[in-house]
Amino acid sequence: MVILGCLSVSFLCYNGLNAHRYILPVYLTLSLLVIYILFNTPMVIKYRIYTILCLGLLSGHLWIYPPHIAQGWDASLAHLPYYGLRDKILQDMMAQNIGIEEVACVFPNQSEMRYMDLTESKLKHTSFDHITTKYVLYSNVFNDYTDEDIHILGEKFKVLNQYERFGVFMTLYERK
Repeated sequence: MVILGCLSVSFLCYNGLNAHRYILPVYLTLSLLVIYILFNTPMVIKYRIYTILCLGLLSGHLWIYPPHIAQGWDASLAHLPYYGLRDKILQDMMAQNIGIEEVACVFPNQSEMRYMDLTESKLKHTSFDHITTKYVLYSNVFNDYTDEDIHILGEKFKVLNQYERFGVFMTLYERK
């Protein structure tokens, strides 16, 4: 409770400090408490608790939040379908003669392709602009689109291609 009380002061004073990594001290403290409880319980109950804990931890990799809620993709295996979906969308873009530099995107796709795909290509996506952008690449793996950006995509853009796998989706939009 002391750790949570101390952290809540910084959560209230500073914007953006509510990601999962900022409450790691709380996770660590709770983990130590669970270990203490496990060492002081009968063996039959330990196995049940271990089973519940393991199932709970594994199920966390299957949780996909709605698009308006940022998710800690770097702490979950739920992002694994993203790479195959990204490859499909890039192939579709090539087939439709849409250059990578014409398509707006956000992190993690804003670096040069040579860093993303380990190729020699220095091409990279452009930044999203509400007025001038013609094509937009959007996925629920991208946490940098604001709620307003998502709303604009729904109103001013049409879906060219969309793929979904295990709750992860990738959509290529074109301005209407």
